Amino acid sequence: MKHSDWLRLQTEGDRICATLRQQGYKCHKQTRRLSWKLGSLDQGDYIDIPNEQLQHTTDQEEAPSLGE
Repeated sequence: MKHSDWLRLQTEGDRICATLRQQGYKCHKQTRRLSWKLGSLDQGDYIDIPNEQLQHTTDQEEAPSLGE
């Protein structure tokens, strides 16, 4: 992967996390990876959002949702 692609994906992931934080979710980027952990504010647990899912959601321009 080119460095420019990595930077673009990181920026898109950060933008998605910012949107999710506004909707009441916790979002934490994993160190040195293009993946994030997502959780709701009323729960202490996180779920992993791998890079592939973030790429899919940025193509559709909608944020991933937590499973029930």
